[in-house]
Amino acid sequence: MSAHKELRRYGGFGPQCLGLLTRLMRREARGLPVLKPPGGWAEHAFDDLVQEFFAAKGKAVTRMLYAQAGDDDQLGALLCRSVQNWLIDWARATTDPGALRHRLEKILPSLPHFARVPDGQPGAGRWTLADGPDGPDGPDAPDGVFVGDVEDLAKAGRTLGVMPGAWSSETRRAPVTDKASLVRLLGRIFDAAGGSLELGQIVYAVQGSFHAQFAGEVVFDHRAEPSGRLAAAVGAAETGQSGLATQESETRIALMARRLLDSLGDDGVRILDVMADPVQVAARLGVGRSQAYAKRGAATAVLAELIGDDPDRAAILAEARSIVDGRAR
Repeated sequence: MSAHKELRRYGGFGPQCLGLLTRLMRREARGLPVLKPPGGWAEHAFDDLVQEFFAAKGKAVTRMLYAQAGDDDQLGALLCRSVQNWLIDWARATTDPGALRHRLEKILPSLPHFARVPDGQPGAGRWTLADGPDGPDGPDAPDGVFVGDVEDLAKAGRTLGVMPGAWSSETRRAPVTDKASLVRLLGRIFDAAGGSLELGQIVYAVQGSFHAQFAGEVVFDHRAEPSGRLAAAVGAAETGQSGLATQESETRIALMARRLLDSLGDDGVRILDVMADPVQVAARLGVGRSQAYAKRGAATAVLAELIGDDPDRAAILAEARSIVDGRAR
């Protein structure tokens, strides 16, 4: 029995519909890097997402599918859209670690005092201080991989007394802290580790460096200064404090761009870059003037609903066009 026939016969989700939902959740969740757990995806993580989705949206989605899906293809497309939209909302609401991971992925490669351990050395692919014992500028060290308790690294980070950055927006996630402070914090964490770290360990240690401060659990060591090998990186970061605040919105912009493309549909995506000109819309879609105006109007309505007054409207549109260009290549 197909998923559509199952839904029509029983009026709800059975094994076929749940199997389809699980497959869609697995595929779509993997497409959102901010949702990836520090240790990588495990099957139970997808099952958890399915349960959360069904608890939040199960009744509404079932009614929608029953009323609108005419066959298996339509059911799959409608359910996929529901999963995508829910995952975007879920990511924005629940993934402080995911947003931090995304931010660190952007920052670490830009800082010359941090590097990945080269292939052929212990801990290859992990992050380290560039001139540390297992860095590309340091001697080989068989014991250069950190294998201790990550909580010890978080405790070391707390002694710096780095506080989250000030933020006035009520709609965007605040940056974890200013860039110079983050570089200083990373230096303390790596010094405490004495070896290379996986990105998931770095995320945990950085986030853990803030949690206890609000409960007054630590005494700050404000005399601590970055080691010589990090001083230059801190100094450079202090000249560009706005960089981190800019990066904090990148995850949201990427997610909103994806939601926009999904909502526009194939025709809307094809005319995204020419919507201001009905003549080009008609030529792009190969339709007459009246149809071109209708298609343009439908796409404009989607834009107005999703990003009409969004402060990042221009950036979301630019990201969406970039995604479309990438698909074309």
